[in-house]
Amino acid sequence: MPTNTCIAMMRSSQTPSPSLNWDILLCITRCLDNRTDVSRMMRTHRVLYRAGWSVLLGFPIEVCRRNYHDILTMLSLPDAINRGEHIRSLSIDLKFCTDNDILGMKAIVEHSTNLRRLAIEPEDGENVFSNNELAEAVLWIQRSNQHLHLHDVLQRIKAPLAVLKISPSHVDAELKALIASFSATLEVIRTMSVQIRDLDFQCPRVHLLSLHLLRPVGFISTRELTAAFPNLKKLYFGGSLTTSIDEAEEYRARNQKQPAPSPWPKLDYVEISPVNLWILALQCPIHCLNILDCEEDDDPLDLEESETCEMIEQLNRAYNPVAMEACLWFRDEDQLEHLERLFEGGLSCQQFRVTIDFSGDRELNEFWSRILETWTRLPSSYLELDITSASSMGGMVYEEWTLCGGPGMDQMAEDLFTEIPALHQVYIHFGNSKGDEGLWEVMRGQTLVLRDLPLSDRPMTWIIDE
Repeated sequence: MPTNTCIAMMRSSQTPSPSLNWDILLCITRCLDNRTDVSRMMRTHRVLYRAGWSVLLGFPIEVCRRNYHDILTMLSLPDAINRGEHIRSLSIDLKFCTDNDILGMKAIVEHSTNLRRLAIEPEDGENVFSNNELAEAVLWIQRSNQHLHLHDVLQRIKAPLAVLKISPSHVDAELKALIASFSATLEVIRTMSVQIRDLDFQCPRVHLLSLHLLRPVGFISTRELTAAFPNLKKLYFGGSLTTSIDEAEEYRARNQKQPAPSPWPKLDYVEISPVNLWILALQCPIHCLNILDCEEDDDPLDLEESETCEMIEQLNRAYNPVAMEACLWFRDEDQLEHLERLFEGGLSCQQFRVTIDFSGDRELNEFWSRILETWTRLPSSYLELDITSASSMGGMVYEEWTLCGGPGMDQMAEDLFTEIPALHQVYIHFGNSKGDEGLWEVMRGQTLVLRDLPLSDRPMTWIIDE
């Protein structure tokens, strides 16, 4: 039955009647899929008003500038705490909240036994984790770079939190206490600029650990990481542990002298810079290795491309990944030789994806023939190529889209698939002088798709044959 019809029926009978089956209407209430319909339904009758609360609070609740007063009024009702069990997702932007508001929310959160996602955002309103698809529960607490002292309340949360996110404002002692509080249920831990070390407990269900260091923090023991997270499957490690190559060698030697008694059997995915992976000296095989670009990751070591390629070559021999991803910068023609030596050094991965960032379009045009020649020597059976340029914020700049959608683009795609039998997919990012950006995506034997551009600019698709 359409939603509008149901609501019209409710309005036509403000009191229960034999012709109106409340059990059916209450079932329909739980099927409504937006706040507007639920709110309209709640205004039709006091019975449905009471029943609608559980549905309304089940939608994600966001406290922001637009709905600040309405949401706080709803949460401050006398029986709001009792309804806390229906809240599953609560996001609060602290720059609109007073201290009294926060105290009231603490009580609500404590009684939210089914809470799966709690996001408390800092005053600048920038949620760097907003695109995390794995988040089922979030703890992100920061205000004016000072901890809000919600630690005691968080420890009393009865909900089985699965994902923990910690901002830079947390000190080690608080971080360890928070992890310990949810160690039995945590599955994902994401931290920024925090040191995880000397943990005296285990998180047996954690399968994803993400560390993003905003500044070098020194030595991290691989032995301790494996002991604390014995069932880890995915490791994301951004930033840098050190500013000195000598320190990197020292840290690696320390990890090699104290290997983990029970190393991870295998890591499915590791995203890390070559230096950090070198320091950790992991003892397990890696299925997919994503080598972070040193410059993109603000690595203070600022390794030359030759040093990066040499380190990648050694890591490839050590871990022999089935799949590898790499992002490399090229500022002049000589640096292509480093990539060629890397390929000739014995890359044995079955799947290989590389992102090449050029400093300008002139370099791309000049190096194109060498790129084709280099790729044909790869032993991989599945290749992906992602081409961008440093100009125009990552897009190749062309005044009138001469390459994108024109003969240049057509020829580029044909050359790639003709000369490189193992190539499966290509992404080419581009832009123009007006600041517009777009992305060409093509798969072998399938349609070439132009994205992020108005339909009137260029033809949207064509077929690249085998």
